[in-house]
Amino acid sequence: MDVNALAVRVQEQDKHIAQLTSENIQLKYTITTMEKQQNSQYNNCVFYNAPVYKTNTTNNYYAQPVATEYVEPVQVQKPEQGLFCRITQAAYDKGVAQQVDDELRSASVSAPKLVKALNTNDALGYTDTKNLSSTDLYNLLNEHYHLPFKVRTFQDCRSK
Repeated sequence: MDVNALAVRVQEQDKHIAQLTSENIQLKYTITTMEKQQNSQYNNCVFYNAPVYKTNTTNNYYAQPVATEYVEPVQVQKPEQGLFCRITQAAYDKGVAQQVDDELRSASVSAPKLVKALNTNDALGYTDTKNLSSTDLYNLLNEHYHLPFKVRTFQDCRSK
């Protein structure tokens, strides 16, 4: 196999990897958005924990219940909010995903602190944010951490 053919093959693999990475990012963003919508719909619901009775009846319209059975009410718990979607599998494998999420949450008070935390975690391989535009990354971060600063401030800090 000559060098040119090998170079072409490597370029094709790089394109394929970039495409898969892009699809992965889009899917994670879609999942995060759907989870947020589901959680907001879930938070607007009112749940009552009233006892439920099962009754045994026949198909006759006028039939009276023959027996009843008491069923314990079910405790409804709200689902826990997940970790930031750009945390890598390596962070989960090493058991530091929650720590990375906590670090990003505490750094989200200012744009410079957040950019520094993101750069550190990117260098460690715990987050994958280098290939995202600043606007897309800001939107993901803002959805998850409710940032107190605007996108322009974040863009300025990230471009330095």
